[in-house]
Amino acid sequence: MNEQEFSSVLNAQNIYVKDSELEDLQLLSGGAPGIAVEIHEKNGIKFYQEWMDLLINISPAQMEKLQTLCNNWNSKLDFALMTQIITGCLARIIKIAAGEHSNNSQLQALARRQSVDYWLDFWERTNKILSDTPRLYLDSSQVLLEVSLGMAGYKVAF
Repeated sequence: MNEQEFSSVLNAQNIYVKDSELEDLQLLSGGAPGIAVEIHEKNGIKFYQEWMDLLINISPAQMEKLQTLCNNWNSKLDFALMTQIITGCLARIIKIAAGEHSNNSQLQALARRQSVDYWLDFWERTNKILSDTPRLYLDSSQVLLEVSLGMAGYKVAF
């Protein structure tokens, strides 16, 4: 579904999104309007944009902000929605790393930090830890922090 069709489906549900957020919403929802509505209703775009800003500009001084955001994100969004946002973002990063064009400068910057092989391996490890989190009762805020650090280019334990 292209961006115009996606927007029309959302508008039919009385969901009106700024043009600047539409591409992000489509990316994060994997093009699924039902998931897009949930992300929109729970301010997932706001969390995503804050998260991306921190990942792009990560420094030791920013770690506390990232931890706070991960804790807030965990308390405001359910884990399944967080997983959707993370995997949607990672899928796009992999495509960009493999050479697909994107107008999203933040995702381009993240994709350029590592090779496509790194991103594919990270995708596998991330999907495993995300699927293990509820089953093993892992701390979802900590998992989100570890995934975030891995996306920012830090070596992570999972």
